[in-house]
Amino acid sequence: LTFFLKILVMRLFSGVFVLSNLLSSVFSFSCPDSDGFFPAPSDCSSFYQCVGWYSYHQACPSGLRYNYGGNYCDWPDNVKCYEEIPTTTSGSTQKSSTSSMSTTVSTTIKVSSTSTESTTTKSPKTTTTQSIPSTTSKKTDTTTKSTTEKQPQTTSTQTTMAEETTTTEGASTTPELICSYLEDEPITPEVRSQRLSTCMFPASIVDSVEPGRKENPANVKIVEAILTEEVFYTAFPNANNAYTYTNFLKAIATFPSVCKAEDHCKQELGNMFAHFQQETAGLFYIEEINKFPYCSQWTPWVLKNFPCSPGQLYYGRGAKQLSWNYNYGAFSQAMYGDPRVLLDNPDLVATTWLNFASGIWFFVAPQPPKPSMLDIVSGSWQPNEAEIAANILPGLGATTMVINGAKECGPNPSNPTASLNRQRYYTSFAGALGLDISGEKLDCKDMLPFSTAGSANPAIYWDPDYNCRLVNWQTAFSALVDGNYQRCLDSK
Repeated sequence: LTFFLKILVMRLFSGVFVLSNLLSSVFSFSCPDSDGFFPAPSDCSSFYQCVGWYSYHQACPSGLRYNYGGNYCDWPDNVKCYEEIPTTTSGSTQKSSTSSMSTTVSTTIKVSSTSTESTTTKSPKTTTTQSIPSTTSKKTDTTTKSTTEKQPQTTSTQTTMAEETTTTEGASTTPELICSYLEDEPITPEVRSQRLSTCMFPASIVDSVEPGRKENPANVKIVEAILTEEVFYTAFPNANNAYTYTNFLKAIATFPSVCKAEDHCKQELGNMFAHFQQETAGLFYIEEINKFPYCSQWTPWVLKNFPCSPGQLYYGRGAKQLSWNYNYGAFSQAMYGDPRVLLDNPDLVATTWLNFASGIWFFVAPQPPKPSMLDIVSGSWQPNEAEIAANILPGLGATTMVINGAKECGPNPSNPTASLNRQRYYTSFAGALGLDISGEKLDCKDMLPFSTAGSANPAIYWDPDYNCRLVNWQTAFSALVDGNYQRCLDSK
């Protein structure tokens, strides 16, 4: 009898287990689209990511709720739980998205244009009405300085030349730093012109940058005059402690082509900040929530030159959420002359001033047939007939096409709200900076992708398979990075 009772109990438990699995299968989340992010039907603190119709359940960090309008985890006050939550983002109208993060930019911000004196290192109180959790600590640059000291030294052969300038009275002033390339390489006039935008100062210049320091590079002084430390923290009241004002200035110093002219600087900052806002929820995130490997191994030149390091993941980090091993490798090559530095230590992109520098690197670097975002904003890029026919016109919309056009642009994008978010953020920042954007094309809904028939398709890569000749398809050896020609030759 005992034996038969055991059999009966086992069958009962087996039946319950099968029924449980059956119910789980019946009531599991069904992806409304093949790819994208979607709210969990009954849990505001989680969401589903769909990849090829397969759903992956993800949880927001403690205390945050999933904001379906912006596709990120947000403060609870900005999220409607269980009410009006759509089953698909394709029909979302983004009715409440403007209240989610665009409120972080106060229209009462007054931009300083006269003082570049050192300001307090503490984050000022926000002037917005958005509630901030009590766990948000004040930001000081001392914590981040210690991380920058641990960074490897740059080994790139790009260097600087100092030219001492004099006043009308004959007194000498701070030497002007000029970015230059040392290697004698077989480049074209087109590459030489593009190098003016992508040249980078070494760490010996960047590490010494501090707010109000009189020896700061010229473009840093322009930024300090336009965007004081107080304005920076008011614009980003919820910024992670790794995103400090000093770190931002160091990143600006790395790229002397950014904000080199005061009349364009406001536009460059406004555009840059709008994209930072969308990618990081107002500089709140230093790394992506979904820690996918992002390890590309299917392209031979990537596998050979930018191989993934054991145990490392290349999910989004920093203000631009740099992703994929080939981007980490290329950025590391540009910064340090060695792709292994950041392939082996990808967390540096989140925890040091590289969190901003990686985003600005993406901002200045062209991706043929896409122009650089800097060239679009500064007016260096002008559309030709093919681009005009594709409705790719100067403005924020064209930079959105550069960043994520495949998912955010065109008549039926898979992420229909992201471009709208960027437009709202840009409009808010423009208002705060006193920037007139009335002549810009802000949206990209009627744009076609950049093509090889466009005006930005230069041969800027050396290809070892073609005896290291310059080609206009991507390889591991950008001609915009000093020393890459010899590296190309050595790789053959």
